[in-house]
Amino acid sequence: MADKYPNWEALVTDRDPETGELVNQEGRDWYIEVRPGSGSYITHMAIHGGGIEAPPQQLADYAAGPGSPYYTFAGIKSSNNASLHITSTNFDEPQALVHASAADRIVSWHGHADQTAGVAVTYVGGLDTQLGGLIRARLEAAGFLCEDPPGNLGGTDPDNICNRSLRSAGVQIEMSRSLRQSFFVNGDLRISQITNPANRTDAFYAYVDAVRQGIADLPVVPPVDLDLTATVVNDPQPGVELTVAVPEPQTVQAWTIYRTVAGMDQVVASGAGATLPDGSVWMDPAPPACVPVTYWVEAHRTTGGTETASAAPVTYTPEGGCGSGGVVGEQPNVLGCASAYTAMVHWRGGAQPYASLDTLTACSWSRTINDISEASVTIAAGDVSADCCGQLGDVAPWVHELTIYRDGELVWQGPIQRVVMRRDAITLEAADVFSWFDHLVNTFHVRYISATPDAQGRRRGPITYIAENHIRLNLQAFQLADVDYPGILPYIVRRDTGLFPIKVEKDGSSNQTVWTEYLGDILREWTKRGLTWTTVGRSLLLRGRHTTQARATARLTLDHFAGDIEVIKDGREGGTYGWATSQQSQNISDGRTVGTGRTRTAYGRLDVLVRLQEEDASAADLRAAALDAIAGRYPVPLVINVPDNAQLTSDAPVSIRQLVPGERIDLLADVLCTPIEQGFLLSDVEVSWGQGGEKVGIALIPLADVDEELG
Repeated sequence: MADKYPNWEALVTDRDPETGELVNQEGRDWYIEVRPGSGSYITHMAIHGGGIEAPPQQLADYAAGPGSPYYTFAGIKSSNNASLHITSTNFDEPQALVHASAADRIVSWHGHADQTAGVAVTYVGGLDTQLGGLIRARLEAAGFLCEDPPGNLGGTDPDNICNRSLRSAGVQIEMSRSLRQSFFVNGDLRISQITNPANRTDAFYAYVDAVRQGIADLPVVPPVDLDLTATVVNDPQPGVELTVAVPEPQTVQAWTIYRTVAGMDQVVASGAGATLPDGSVWMDPAPPACVPVTYWVEAHRTTGGTETASAAPVTYTPEGGCGSGGVVGEQPNVLGCASAYTAMVHWRGGAQPYASLDTLTACSWSRTINDISEASVTIAAGDVSADCCGQLGDVAPWVHELTIYRDGELVWQGPIQRVVMRRDAITLEAADVFSWFDHLVNTFHVRYISATPDAQGRRRGPITYIAENHIRLNLQAFQLADVDYPGILPYIVRRDTGLFPIKVEKDGSSNQTVWTEYLGDILREWTKRGLTWTTVGRSLLLRGRHTTQARATARLTLDHFAGDIEVIKDGREGGTYGWATSQQSQNISDGRTVGTGRTRTAYGRLDVLVRLQEEDASAADLRAAALDAIAGRYPVPLVINVPDNAQLTSDAPVSIRQLVPGERIDLLADVLCTPIEQGFLLSDVEVSWGQGGEKVGIALIPLADVDEELG
């Protein structure tokens, strides 16, 4: 019989057409139980618990015990619990997806009608054939009949909940009704009977013990310590090469590689899931120069443990040496103390030089979050030779790029947008590499819905993965231009820490329509799904937004600012309740809307509305977008602004390299009417240099914590 509901959203929003009452109410008709477990990377799931498919819930619960993770969705209606059945490939209850995505291995318990009357049989399926084979062998050794599953019970669809683990594989145990009846006295499978352990037969315990033994038969990997090696290299590019030895990389849930310099920890790379292969090599292309640096790696396991390993300290010496007054200079990163700014015009791609600009009259550059940063240089006409003047006269927007160096270190690069020539000066104005995306129309389907990637790499994943893959698809299309004509792909840096796999789809009712929109606007739309980005030099950093759990890059006080700062209680940015909708203006009947946040606050209602340009957005998708929309808005946030006439002082404990929008900076100020001691998100960096020297200004916004306590 076909399921009544195609997905979780349909089940929990179904209403009686006459009374308007929810048909399926939590606590009355169903409940969810989740146990995180400890010390085990096997999770047991019964998504058809209670009276839906009695009694997989009881077997999964007993198999998990107090130590292993466990999940069940249980039907407790007085009758017709089968109406709550959602097939395993469509089961998208949000807690189940989070639970499954964090598991290394999954055993999913199910019941089916007898295929042959009176025959007690088990079908062991799923994509984890190693564990499935071990479980089947133990069941057969215990006297239980096992057979190869028919196609509809095989559990081989990648979208099946059992295959949504870190391995993208799991085990599905399908038990016939006759077998399930043998587990309880008199074969009684009513809820009142199966919930009483006194009614269990010896067969119940023998069956679960056999499954446990099959799990225990998994080969034990000899313990190998996590290890990290750091080596200074010059080829293929100068920097520090980091080699990681990772035992059981498939059990890594999240990882981060740090560098520690002068007592400060800085993130080099990070990721979520099994994205840290054993023997993998990572590069720090811009290590601090001429000082000892210690690199270390931290890995969080699906078992709940955390491991760390440190490399021996290394010292990176760049070309030009240390303290020689050459390329590097003695203190190249002291704010406000740049000895010189120079620039160069490169051909598109940023690698091949075109013209060197060593005598600048003025220079400005910026970094920002979720927007395009800009830069400009001005050269006095009297400082330009005849040959150089001819070269500058041939500079063409988009054909050439502007590169800015601070004491020999590249700090900004991007395509030139405008060349402004006056009698007394020439000014080159440029935008960062993200600006290419505002001139690139998407030509690929936005369909990231399955657990396994299609031929073009599209699959469910962190929004950072989805963004990177869609950038890659559009830049590798060769029909209208060379592959990666802007030279961006090698410089994408992705950090998935704290981001869960999600589904993103916008391809029309036929599932074949291309979303015709600028790629830049698509990426901006995905900020509603948790994406943030910033451009540093040529690198495009894709990640989620930091919360108060993030490590601070620096800790500042008012003494670190020359001039005054503005502390703004910004009511325009306040929010108490977030709404997310997929309604479209042309036909609002097709959309859904979900709200979450705080109610009955001192502010009254400060609603924040976000519109998702997606089809079939689930309740979980919309709720996540609503949460992101109100992040950092309650209570009304404090915003820190450094006006144009103020700047960071040279003794501020932060370097130019560390001024990366999206990073956390702590601020302490006790001389204002509103004392401040909290963390902020660095949103903007504005740097100018000229006859008055260098000025470095910043802007700070609230971190992205979400308060969802209702009432």
